[in-house]
Amino acid sequence: METGKYDDNGLRRIIQSTLTRNDQIFGSTVAYEPYQFESELYYWAPYYNRGLDNQLKFAQLGNPEYDYFNQDWYILPKQNLVPTLSAPYFDEGGGDIWMVTWSVPFFDETRVFRGVATADIEFSKIQHIFTDLQIGRNGYAFLVDSQGTILGIGDNGGDFEVMSDSMVDAGTSRVAVDWSELIDNMIRGRSGIREATDVNGVRLYIAYAPIGFNTGWSLGLAYPREEILAQNTEIQLLLVAVSFALAIIFGVIVYLFTRSITTPLRQLTMAASQIADEKPENIKEQLRNPIQIQTQDELEDLANAFNKMAVNLRQMLEGLEEKVSERTVDLETSRLQSDRRAGELQAISEISKVIAGEQKLPRLLPLIARLVSERFGFYHTGIFLLDENNKYAILQAASSEGGKTMLARGHKLEIGESGIVGYVGKNGTPRIALDVGLDAVYFDNPDLPGTRSEMALPLTVRNKIVGVLDLQSIKPGAFTDAELNTMSILADQVAVAIENARLFQQTQQALAEAEALYRHNTQENWKEFGREEEAMGYHQTLTEGHKLFTPLETDDTRQVMNRGVPMIVSSNAATPDALIIVPIKLRGQVIGTLKIKAPEQDRSWSNDEINLANIISERLSLAIENARLIQESQSRAAKEQIISEVTTRIGSSINLKNILQTAVEELGNAMPGSEVVIKLQNDNDNNSGKLVI
Repeated sequence: METGKYDDNGLRRIIQSTLTRNDQIFGSTVAYEPYQFESELYYWAPYYNRGLDNQLKFAQLGNPEYDYFNQDWYILPKQNLVPTLSAPYFDEGGGDIWMVTWSVPFFDETRVFRGVATADIEFSKIQHIFTDLQIGRNGYAFLVDSQGTILGIGDNGGDFEVMSDSMVDAGTSRVAVDWSELIDNMIRGRSGIREATDVNGVRLYIAYAPIGFNTGWSLGLAYPREEILAQNTEIQLLLVAVSFALAIIFGVIVYLFTRSITTPLRQLTMAASQIADEKPENIKEQLRNPIQIQTQDELEDLANAFNKMAVNLRQMLEGLEEKVSERTVDLETSRLQSDRRAGELQAISEISKVIAGEQKLPRLLPLIARLVSERFGFYHTGIFLLDENNKYAILQAASSEGGKTMLARGHKLEIGESGIVGYVGKNGTPRIALDVGLDAVYFDNPDLPGTRSEMALPLTVRNKIVGVLDLQSIKPGAFTDAELNTMSILADQVAVAIENARLFQQTQQALAEAEALYRHNTQENWKEFGREEEAMGYHQTLTEGHKLFTPLETDDTRQVMNRGVPMIVSSNAATPDALIIVPIKLRGQVIGTLKIKAPEQDRSWSNDEINLANIISERLSLAIENARLIQESQSRAAKEQIISEVTTRIGSSINLKNILQTAVEELGNAMPGSEVVIKLQNDNDNNSGKLVI
């Protein structure tokens, strides 16, 4: 669509070929922006899809009943300018099936958005994949969207209606355990492995992860816990059987070669065998029971040494187990903290990318508040900006319903007086209220009754406080020093984004004022030029041409001057003359019109002729402006020369009367027909001392 030029038939052939060569695609269209395919067509979206007999059916999308400009598959790629996978939807009337749509934006040679190309994929086939997928003997897989709606699930998962039932509702079942936390993690786009009980009462290990593509979908693989334990038991029984067989073989060999060895030596051998056992509980049991040998010989000494070794070994094992347990807990805690911080930093990075693309402050602040609440799960996120006098912190955006109520009534807090927001706005240091009921600085707000803990961070740009980021949670003690460090990074990013938006707004305002001033000056200069010039235009025919000394104004030219857009008139019964009237624009300001009349009637203008007229109008505006500037420069130069000559002649006189006389004469010569009078007046007497020339 970007590199080729296609008419209606060519475009249809491409879509038909796409469906013919790709069996997995149910339907396809190429939808254009208004008037982009043809200048007279508002809608243009030829659509082909497969029928029951696999024959292609055609429909032209776009009408008041089906305005595709308001469909998600068109809006999302247009807004984001990247390929987008839509949420599943039921295509009623087209195929009566559930489907998803891939939409890819395309552009013209100047990277201006022209429309989207789409491929519809039958989503119901996804359920067949989950039905055929085997997870152990009784396990299953399932897929949910960002709202928890079930997009696909295996037969062992329960009696669910895909595309309708919700895993969030399943978590409220009386038999489900830890299922709500699992689904919440999946909806938030997290990944991991979790143990939970589903609605069937089956205890499962579930591995889950997002599938990407900006879909918000998450895939879960559920494996029954009993099957895993059964496999572990089988492995343990096998190891025990092998160990038992080896022990029997070793015992037979020892028995055959040591029948003559004394009973104490057999006790030592048995004790050593137990210590060498693979099961830790057997080793500990032997270490707790010392060997009792009283032979008053080397065997007794060996037994005592063995008992001392057993005591030392038992103490070492107990200390090692304790250290291993502590280290395991520390490592798990560290891992969880690292995962949480990594997730928070990832969320901050994603938020920074999103807000960096928004340059208008009225849209930027609500976007920041919404993204922070969604990504971090805060009950309320508010953004306060300080007024010009640094007296009040005024709420500019909020994510909660209570915050929106506060916005509607113009909520503001006095700096240094009201709550931790006022404290932070004055001191410029973050503050955390672990329990708002106990923190004396906290300001009780009836619009946010669920708040139990709060954190406020200053928004600082170049060592100047410009606002406060207010974060509130329904959990007491929700904010720690680790969150403070992470959220400080977020606050810095928000402050920079706000400052950039402000600078952009000021720059846009200054640019608009400069453009308005320039247009005003251009308009005034051309009005002055029009008053000084005798000729108001030029008229040219095939045989001759002449100047126009009176404005040539018609309804058509006045309409073009007012609207600033070309008018194309083709000849017909009502208007026999074929006309092209093009505005002559100088940097957006209309300074005249170019009117072209065809030499013959019954004439239609081609695109090349219209484009040629537009190009001539552009070149003509520059040429006229250059001519006006040259004429203005020449006039100014002539005036400067006259002033120089008059000044030179005046300066050559040394007598006051001669100086005044020369000045009057030179001014009279420079301005023929004018009356020049020079009066000298005494400051002390208004009626005396006059010298009039």
